[in-house]
Amino acid sequence: MNMKYRPAIKLIIVFVIVAVLPLLPTLFAGFIASINGCELHEGFVNPCVILGYDFGDILYGMGVMFWLALFTIPLGVLGVSIGLVRLVIALYKNKERS
Repeated sequence: MNMKYRPAIKLIIVFVIVAVLPLLPTLFAGFIASINGCELHEGFVNPCVILGYDFGDILYGMGVMFWLALFTIPLGVLGVSIGLVRLVIALYKNKERS
């Protein structure tokens, strides 16, 4: 891979990670709640006792992190678009030199 393409590819990777990052705690909270038989939704906190401790508040906080995706997914789309434009420009300049 040509070194001129790396910044654009790194930019694309970073923005994809930023876009999907808020979804990971939500998926993890749903997984923890489901394997322990707890109810989890964005309406209100439900008790979820795991090993004698109530993790309902923590799971609720993690569960509603998906709302942050309303901001990060458009930001990710914008960043990936900019990265793709930079990649196309780098490819075009490389083609002109050849």
